Amino acid sequence: MMADEYKYTDLRLVARHDPEQHYETDANGMRQQIELPGFITVGVLIDGHFVGLGRYHAAEVAEGIERAKASDSGADTQGT
Repeated sequence: MMADEYKYTDLRLVARHDPEQHYETDANGMRQQIELPGFITVGVLIDGHFVGLGRYHAAEVAEGIERAKASDSGADTQGT
């Protein structure tokens, strides 16, 4: 194989949600697990193996998606 030839082509871009847990102790001394938004890891699958390319805060990704949806629905109603 030449150095300029690609070994892997037609890769599938995927995103996975990696939740994050946090533990707090309440006033009674009981420890409680709190689920945080965590992270979204974007990557590719190479022969079934996930290779991460970037990691983003899940809350920020969700906010961006909601803004995009609101912007799209606003664009749809502006023409009427």
